[in-house]
Amino acid sequence: MKSYRSRAELDPTGSLEGNQRILHDYLGGRSEEIPLLSPLRMDLKLLPRMFIQVGDQEVLLSDSLRFADRARAAGVSVELEVWDNMWSVFHFLAYMLPEAQQAITHIGQFVRTTLKIESE
Repeated sequence: MKSYRSRAELDPTGSLEGNQRILHDYLGGRSEEIPLLSPLRMDLKLLPRMFIQVGDQEVLLSDSLRFADRARAAGVSVELEVWDNMWSVFHFLAYMLPEAQQAITHIGQFVRTTLKIESE
């Protein structure tokens, strides 16, 4: 929640209000306290190796960092990339942003490495 305030002016694609609308529509009137509906509230110990990318100007930065910390504390292998001067869903602009192209390349590398490890 911290970065919703501190990054509000920096993130052109993410906002507390927008994400609250999405959450309301997703929950369909159910309580947001249900553990399975929030990765920050669920038991993380059985999750597979994960890769998280977040922009340092993103409203979800603090939630992403907190999630990575919680997953690591649960014994999950986590690779976290924080991209300088990037905002929510910056990957959508890969056609014009070299950083987004590089981030997507990193996703592919992670997937290939993970598949290789699991097949051994």
